[in-house]
Amino acid sequence: MSLAITAIRGAYFTSIALAFRQAISFLTVFYIARILTPSDFGIAAMVMVVVGLAQVIGDIGFSAGLVRSQKNTSTVLSTCFWIGLGIGIFLTLTLILIAPLAAMFYGVDTVAPLLRVAAWGLLVNFCTPVPLAILQQRLGYGELALSQAFGSLAGAVVAVVLATAGLGIWSLVIQPIAGNVLALALMIIYTKWRPTWEYNYASVRDILYDGLNLLGSSISQYARNNFDTVVIGNAMDSKDLGVYSMARTILYAPMYLITSVVSRVIFPLLAKVQGEPEKVKDTILTATTRTGLLIFPLYIGLMVVANDFVFLAFGDNWLEIVPLIRIMILPAMIQSISHLASPIMVALGASGLSLRISAGGALFYFATLLCVIPYGLTAVAYGYAVTNSLVGSISIFLALRLAQIPISAFLHAMLRPLFFSIIMMAVLMAIRTFFLHGSHLRLAILIVSGALVYACLVFLFEKKAWQQVASAFKAKHSL
Repeated sequence: MSLAITAIRGAYFTSIALAFRQAISFLTVFYIARILTPSDFGIAAMVMVVVGLAQVIGDIGFSAGLVRSQKNTSTVLSTCFWIGLGIGIFLTLTLILIAPLAAMFYGVDTVAPLLRVAAWGLLVNFCTPVPLAILQQRLGYGELALSQAFGSLAGAVVAVVLATAGLGIWSLVIQPIAGNVLALALMIIYTKWRPTWEYNYASVRDILYDGLNLLGSSISQYARNNFDTVVIGNAMDSKDLGVYSMARTILYAPMYLITSVVSRVIFPLLAKVQGEPEKVKDTILTATTRTGLLIFPLYIGLMVVANDFVFLAFGDNWLEIVPLIRIMILPAMIQSISHLASPIMVALGASGLSLRISAGGALFYFATLLCVIPYGLTAVAYGYAVTNSLVGSISIFLALRLAQIPISAFLHAMLRPLFFSIIMMAVLMAIRTFFLHGSHLRLAILIVSGALVYACLVFLFEKKAWQQVASAFKAKHSL
């Protein structure tokens, strides 16, 4: 069975679950956004950016290191688990202690009690890397997808109930805790793995070394993606942060849905064939082409329907996010491809290069953001667009060079998805001129028309993609 088909089979399970999770997440946000204010979402963002940083630190890259390792004995797995849990306990207590300082930094008293509660969710998260790695190494995409899908559903139900009951911001803080508890429980059940009392630091030294390189890259990437939240929260008010965070949420949804699927599938596949250049090249080009084929039409279509979509989904209180979305769509498209660069580098044994790129990109973004923050949210959006476009392009170039893939081959692979999307946009803009009134009808017609036009183009000119999907399904049903 070819690697392309293996990748698609893995993506089959993961994409269905992620699509389900994204749909649940969006429906939850749509509902809660009509109950809470942009300021409420801004305060929640202040809290979650701190918790998210602690989460990135706590993983220590164990998941990726364990996936690459071929010597995952009971001692190795248990040692990784206890180290992660120990760090988790330390960071949880640290967040509880510094909660008043975080409130002082943002100038919002509500941040302190929210952060103290959110911190406890880290204990659950720090137990996750080992069972997650076990499922990924086994290519157990179905079990992993189900665990995360049901976790998302549980978190959404809790959030909706709490918001409806009038608990406001607390619904946003407790949602991820509830979801992660169920997801972890299901992963443990599927892996049938339990930690033992074994501990041997020497057995995980190499994994820890690789993980620390990856940790630095993850922290840099997280800082680059979230430093704006910290700066806006400190320099502007919570409403501005809420508007900006919602724009980011909308833009990251397609990226998370599609790029996350490809990243999770491509990493273990590349780790297995890293000594076979032709298979590496084939896997990377297939992954990037399919990513562009799926994600480009979503972003370009969003550019056309942004105003109607925001008004109908969130209400007129959120229309300020429309110009921000349009400014940041191009870098989001580039990022959706460049996010594959890090797992490619790590899988090919270049975690140090991934770290240097992420750190350099983060510093560049920090400097840019500090320069533009006095000029308001629009300037911040343009700063985001410029820096992320440049850093993303550099990441793609270096990953391709590492895999010995010519730039011309990559550009050729990206050309068709981009061309199809531009044709779709032209058709949508023409159709839009006939529907100047009626947001509901106009949005429905544009979405259906765009989907039909793009699907026809792919079917007519990208037959290989359809053939691979069909082969993957046939192989799946023959097992």
